Amino acid sequence: MRPVRDRPSGKVRALRAADPVRPSFRRRLWRLRGPFGRVLFRSRIGPGGSSTVGRLPAWRGSRPQFRAMRFATFAGAIIFAAWFGRALYVVISRRPNSQPFDIDKACQSTTISCGVVSGTLGFILTLGLAYLLFLFRLARVQTPYVRKARETPAEVVQTADRTIGAVVGRDALCHMLITNLRDPAIRRPQVVVGGLGTGKTTLLVRLTKLLAERGAVPVPISLREAQDNLDFRTLALHRFLRATSGAVTGDANADANAVRIWRQLCDEDKVVVLADGLEETLIEAEAAMGRDYSIRLAILQAAEQGLPLIITSRPHSPLHGMPASIVQLEPLSEEAMLEHLEQDTSADGRRVDWIVETADLAEAPVYLQITRQLDQMGLLDYLMGRDGGRLDVRPVDRAELRLRLLDTWIRALIDGIFAAEVALDSAERAAIVEQLSVLACIGFQRDRLLVTFHDFEELLRRRTLLIEEAGRRLADLGSGFDIQWAALRGTQLGLVEA
Repeated sequence: MRPVRDRPSGKVRALRAADPVRPSFRRRLWRLRGPFGRVLFRSRIGPGGSSTVGRLPAWRGSRPQFRAMRFATFAGAIIFAAWFGRALYVVISRRPNSQPFDIDKACQSTTISCGVVSGTLGFILTLGLAYLLFLFRLARVQTPYVRKARETPAEVVQTADRTIGAVVGRDALCHMLITNLRDPAIRRPQVVVGGLGTGKTTLLVRLTKLLAERGAVPVPISLREAQDNLDFRTLALHRFLRATSGAVTGDANADANAVRIWRQLCDEDKVVVLADGLEETLIEAEAAMGRDYSIRLAILQAAEQGLPLIITSRPHSPLHGMPASIVQLEPLSEEAMLEHLEQDTSADGRRVDWIVETADLAEAPVYLQITRQLDQMGLLDYLMGRDGGRLDVRPVDRAELRLRLLDTWIRALIDGIFAAEVALDSAERAAIVEQLSVLACIGFQRDRLLVTFHDFEELLRRRTLLIEEAGRRLADLGSGFDIQWAALRGTQLGLVEA
């Protein structure tokens, strides 16, 4: 037993040695629930191992006047079509007296008045018809975007891993966040705070899907793009224009129409902005001096605009005194993880339970994802120890087991088991991992996820111990430093975002 201080509260928790009996008993108890017990259990935690609190109503926006305007537009279009059809029939048949109500005969003695009425009504109905055509154009842009967000949300969220599996155990939190945003009377920006690898980005993936299913237009943005100025609405506009550019191609005024569609969606209160990585914004030297003030000001501006906004962030100083609701990202529930592993795990249940319990995967969903990928390739029985051998089942602590999971995953990537479609041999993959490890160390040292080539070149000029060790390993692989090539290939392997 040895203490470890790993929680924000500062409480000391003892690292327990792995007990292979307890997890297996828990899984057996889960299996003994039987089919009826599982149905009841799933009804409580929701499909796919996600705890739910009931189905949310549709996101119809908080401005009913726009719904009334749409109804009036469709009604006006029907009236205009009926009026035009009658006039066309009279002109073709030349028998106005055959109609039950002869408008032409009634207007013979009131020509001026009928002209005023018909001119005004025709103008209004023509405007309604033009607005109806705009609504059809809006639907042509909105429908494919929302469908993609609903069916493949990981492709809509810029910062998400494209190979992400089912999002586990976050539905209750998602429902709470959406409920807090639906009512404009209580709406304020929501900031979800969690450490590295706790599942903040996967939470945004799940929010994207749930919002799209309920009729909202989720717009995920990456805050690392905001280095000079932070404006959530402007960032979301640029992201929406890029995502929907194909739907307005061929129009001479494509950009203007796309902006008009964006404004319409904002006016109807359909847009929900999902901002990932608050700790990565405004970190350049010019903007860093007034960073805390700029972040608070941007969030205050979003609150005053009534913009539905959800932000994810690691714990850092600007969160104090922020005009937003702070939500701490809690560990996954044990029930949700068991349900998820019951569906996806093909390895021995006792071994998987031991890994889940010892590595404490509930607090680090990124390791749950690694465990899932290793299991899909049948590699859980070959977890590497520090000596390169298979994993010893004797007691190890959480950090040791997580390290072995990560080492095994990297070894599988180097051997070509993962990302097999990328045409690289093992030596090239190992060289990429070594060079990107240097960038990771730079980011860890500076507490940043965004690392530039300039940062690497500065370290290379100083010839630090890190550079010397990485250079020695690269020499053993018959390679040298080529950080731009490593970043490009690392993007293909899913290790970095260039």
